[in-house]
Amino acid sequence: MTIHVGSSSNGFFVADDGDAIPESKREDLHETDAEALDRRGDGFALVGRIAEAHGWSVSIGESDEGGTRVDVTGTAVDWKNAFDGTSLNSELELER
Repeated sequence: MTIHVGSSSNGFFVADDGDAIPESKREDLHETDAEALDRRGDGFALVGRIAEAHGWSVSIGESDEGGTRVDVTGTAVDWKNAFDGTSLNSELELER
């Protein structure tokens, strides 16, 4: 699986090329009780709470590669220049 982290016009995103989360289950990921998702949704609920505390928004969709994409928007940080001019855009290869 490849994970791509990148900047967007109003925040940043994390996307992968793994199995996409079905659209019918995406709203459930914002709930803290993720029994129906085999506990995989707990991380998304935590991200949602952190984002809400900062006034950010989180949306879950499908990546260009057919996996999952999480967008965090409304951040006040210029992610393109947040790391001493180093681009936030990067990829990480993971093996299952």
